Amino acid sequence: MVKATKRNDRGIKTANFAVLRETSMPAILVECGFMTNKEEAALLKSDAYRQTCASAIVRGLANMYGLKKKEVVKVAKDENVSTWAVDAQKWVKEQGISDGNDPKSSVTREQLWTMLYRAAGSPKV
Repeated sequence: MVKATKRNDRGIKTANFAVLRETSMPAILVECGFMTNKEEAALLKSDAYRQTCASAIVRGLANMYGLKKKEVVKVAKDENVSTWAVDAQKWVKEQGISDGNDPKSSVTREQLWTMLYRAAGSPKV
């Protein structure tokens, strides 16, 4: 973390921290900065700094547990719509409920809610 952020090494602190004591799983407490320090507060507002901290934490955990990054295997999506769904795909596109893309992909609850909302004519809630 210190190496990645180029911040001062404040050392490892040991105390009876509730956030560590009260958890029932392995836990660590990492402080990426303090809001009471103007310079650190500005860093903490930065997406880039927070990403740097997060990446350093992930690398540390991976090193600790001997984890290796998995290679991402890209699988071509089957864009062919099943014969029983062709009419439904055409209809949802015509109704503006869905764009009809990615017919084999899973749907999140948010996407389902949005499609139902559109199908109902965007009623007032």
